[in-house]
Amino acid sequence: MAGFDPQTKAYVYRTPHAMSSVTLQAATTAARASLSGITVKRGDTVTDVAYTVSDAVYRTSGVPLPEGDSLFAIGVTAADGSSAESCGVTVHRAALPALRSSALLKATRTAPSASAGK
Repeated sequence: MAGFDPQTKAYVYRTPHAMSSVTLQAATTAARASLSGITVKRGDTVTDVAYTVSDAVYRTSGVPLPEGDSLFAIGVTAADGSSAESCGVTVHRAALPALRSSALLKATRTAPSASAGK
């Protein structure tokens, strides 16, 4: 996340409608600190998000983004295991833009001409 600050506990990102999924990547900076989990909340539903770990970098696969807000909570446990904190990332996917009536295409049906196929 560009501009990440460990003292900031909540972030908001707005995405265009064309962005239908997001990949999160987090890294621990303290030796033996670990990610304790990633969840996403949409409405009243909270779901665990699967991730992989490689060289202290935690990465999700493309997580689908419905229109509206998806609140990701990223839990981190201290190296000594004595404390835990979380960081919230709200990703807001824009709604599909409304079509203007002038942008609608009209389909017309034409009868085959009498000379077709000759």
